[in-house]
Amino acid sequence: MQVHEQRCPTASRYIALLSLLIAATAFVVNLGSARAQDTCQAPEQGQETLWTVVIPEGFPRYIYVWRLKPDGTYAEDGRDAATGIPIQRTLSGRWTVEGTRMILRQDTLGFVFDGIISGDQCSGMLYRGLRTFSPFVATKSAGPPCKPPPVS
Repeated sequence: MQVHEQRCPTASRYIALLSLLIAATAFVVNLGSARAQDTCQAPEQGQETLWTVVIPEGFPRYIYVWRLKPDGTYAEDGRDAATGIPIQRTLSGRWTVEGTRMILRQDTLGFVFDGIISGDQCSGMLYRGLRTFSPFVATKSAGPPCKPPPVS
């Protein structure tokens, strides 16, 4: 019985994480409002890739968007999931993919995302320096990258 009790919290955590990721994806899709649609471009070879990210244990109230560029750099924005208000200035860093492993290293805050890609999902661990910080899950956007509408 003890093993079952230990598994339930973990399963519940992953179900909650999946629910949060679905909500985050819906939130980012809603950012592509009619006002912002004219900033979208048709996807082309070599264009940036958009990922929606949740960091449930480290920053449970926030949703992040990575914009991975073909030159190996990326930009990261974050918003409050409930209000849509930005919670940080745009951060930047470098990303690499080797096989199914993707690593993003922030330039200024010392965070490193180390994950495994499976289809349009990437999940793994976020580190701050050499310390484990939180698991994360990211979903690749099926549509073209769009600039979010201005915050009023």
